[in-house]
Amino acid sequence: MIRIAKLQHMSWYLRSFKDHDTHHVAVLLLWQGAVAADCGVEFRPIVLPTGRLALRGGPAEPRQVCPTCVGGAR
Repeated sequence: MIRIAKLQHMSWYLRSFKDHDTHHVAVLLLWQGAVAADCGVEFRPIVLPTGRLALRGGPAEPRQVCPTCVGGAR
């Protein structure tokens, strides 16, 4: 059984440190620590050096952002 939780506040998560691989997420898939991004990609986010999974605020560099996710972000 897959459990899904909708986040109250959408956040940005890193899939990798490559360009265009920071994704906007509104849904956590509560199995294996995965998230489902607005663009449809499902992945386990990278743990940041601060120990957090989600970025505080938005991505600092526009090149980091998934082009599909940026269109749906508010």
